[in-house]
Amino acid sequence: MSSKRDESPKRSSQEAKQYNMERLHIDGFVVLKEFINIPKEVFRNIVEKQSKRALPIFNATRNGKTYKGDGKRLQFNLVKNQIVKPFLEDLNRKTSQLCPHHNPSNWVVLKSETGCSQQPAHTDYEPMPGFADQDIPLVLMIALENDATLQVWPCSIRMLDKPENPNQLPPLIVEQTVPLSAGDGILIRGDLVHAGSAYKTKPNRRLHCFLDSKSADKRQPNSVWLIDDPDEVPDYVRHIIIHRHNPGQTTQQPLC
Repeated sequence: MSSKRDESPKRSSQEAKQYNMERLHIDGFVVLKEFINIPKEVFRNIVEKQSKRALPIFNATRNGKTYKGDGKRLQFNLVKNQIVKPFLEDLNRKTSQLCPHHNPSNWVVLKSETGCSQQPAHTDYEPMPGFADQDIPLVLMIALENDATLQVWPCSIRMLDKPENPNQLPPLIVEQTVPLSAGDGILIRGDLVHAGSAYKTKPNRRLHCFLDSKSADKRQPNSVWLIDDPDEVPDYVRHIIIHRHNPGQTTQQPLC
């Protein structure tokens, strides 16, 4: 259980906009330290009352052309009951201040059971060449407790835009681990290559929300772009991403 809940300082409306959002379109993500306070009663309600509705989601390892899930990455919708309502309203307000040109979908809780394996590298939206930065869909994840992490491949965005020199492969992108404490968030572009982390020794819970651009089509449910699928992804993209040099290395911005 987190020892940091209720200790995060409350941010004013102006303070909520002080994150370095320019990095979003360079690294492909922004770490939001102390984005929101996680009240003890909200966390307790999620753990004791709401988690019974959790069902397994995409968490698979590749075997040939098939994927086998371990059933240890779970998801359920966050119910807006009387305990959760004030927290959820505050979270939506902060999210709207941070991303005023995007519409948030429903918040869900992601729960990784002990022994949960890492997801395959993927993007949550299929990349679209020439997509304007201001219109790119976004994803926001909030740590509900300490020791949350997310695997990212920094700068792995705009992967389908034509390379300047098609005869020369770009350099490999090294996988990094982004650590998050309770109340921290990470905002990623929809075309950033990432993967849900493994949780080998204890369970962990995070909040997750898709943020669709107000000027672009909404994300199709249950659609991901699997980087190691040769039927979907160009060879040069798989060459850049799949090599993992330091899968346990943590990262700090700026990166690119």
